[in-house]
Amino acid sequence: MSMLGIVLLSLLMTIFSLVTSVVLLYRRSMATERREGRFEAELGAYRLRALPVTASGRLDHLRAALNLSAVTARVFGFRPESYAHMQAGMKRVVGFSAILPVVGLVPGLLLIGPASPALLLVLWVILGRLAFRIVDRRYAAKLFQQLPDALGMIVRSLRVGIPLSRALIIVGQEAEYPTADEFRMISQDVAVGKNLGDTLHNLAERTGLQEYRFFATIMALQAQTGGTLADVLASFADMIRQRIAARKRGHALASEARMSCYVLGGIPFAIGGIMSIINPDYMAVFLTTHMGHMLLGVSALMLGLGFGSMRFIMKRSLG
Repeated sequence: MSMLGIVLLSLLMTIFSLVTSVVLLYRRSMATERREGRFEAELGAYRLRALPVTASGRLDHLRAALNLSAVTARVFGFRPESYAHMQAGMKRVVGFSAILPVVGLVPGLLLIGPASPALLLVLWVILGRLAFRIVDRRYAAKLFQQLPDALGMIVRSLRVGIPLSRALIIVGQEAEYPTADEFRMISQDVAVGKNLGDTLHNLAERTGLQEYRFFATIMALQAQTGGTLADVLASFADMIRQRIAARKRGHALASEARMSCYVLGGIPFAIGGIMSIINPDYMAVFLTTHMGHMLLGVSALMLGLGFGSMRFIMKRSLG
């Protein structure tokens, strides 16, 4: 492939990434506008009127900086409303995800040419979004594992006569991270008058856990119909424990498939090393010629796609 073809390919990838970012930003902005519209309809009458400001130039600069930060956060997948993202820190994750593109800049210029900066910029954004997605998954996994224990604390508190609001505070004090932090925020929201079901729904939206949606539904139904809340929550906790046990059994049964995935991913590197020792001239073609560089790049891309596909299938199968 000629240098012109490589440049055109990099431009197409850059345009595709920009279009995708614009679409994602538009969808996020529409959701934000709808949420702000609901807040305006409910709280608009109580909002304080802004005082006239003379330093409009400074405010314009500040507003532009905030808009730039918001756009950058959305491009890299950072969500300020996520407690996990706030703990990870946008600067830390984005800076760490820039290490690989910066290290690969000089080899990219030597192997690919002038198109490498655009490709490395796209790689930087992809790594940043991937890092925040990994943070989300680990955070949600911890919440899911700790939810039965948190429900157990609430059940024991209710059965000895402690009110629900105090039981939430106890979970916020006694549970492990991150459940303690989330329940501490829930108890604070309830203390200022927010509905517990809505607060739990917001937590489920932030973390993507269906179990907290079920928890919110249980609280809403109990508030309308009555009944023994402790028994219902105890049954719910037992169901979650059974789901956790079933998931662990599934992971144990899938260990052979995971090992096969790792072996298949490592075979090309093992064969390449063996061929370099047996016949160095045969492998030198891939390292010294432009066509060899292109073949190595395509091979690495196909290997990454295959490895990612196998991991995706296993994760979807195990839930």
